[in-house]
Amino acid sequence: MAKNSNDFFSLLNNLFYKQNKEYDKKIFPAYMCSLWLSHDESLLDIIDDINELHFLLDDKVIYQYYYDMVPKGRRFLKWVKKEKSDEKENEKCAEWGISRLEYRRYKNLIKKEKML
Repeated sequence: MAKNSNDFFSLLNNLFYKQNKEYDKKIFPAYMCSLWLSHDESLLDIIDDINELHFLLDDKVIYQYYYDMVPKGRRFLKWVKKEKSDEKENEKCAEWGISRLEYRRYKNLIKKEKML
């Protein structure tokens, strides 16, 4: 079976390599485009310029803006993954009756106090 030429990542690569592919709002909404592009610090100024107009403009207009403004070139966008919790953390949370988020906050506070 042939791979669809207009999937999410091919449209993202279209912004980087200027391949003149047709934009499809259902596959690649503008907010997802902004979300992925924001992982490259060199593009933050471009994204920030249009961010306040994000819900006023059509998705195709935003995509065309990114197509025109993002410099051509190769990029590596790393997606930040959720941290895995360890068994010790789960036991402490159950013992103290707190959430993992609260446990991590306490843990960070204790580390900071030890540094002082």
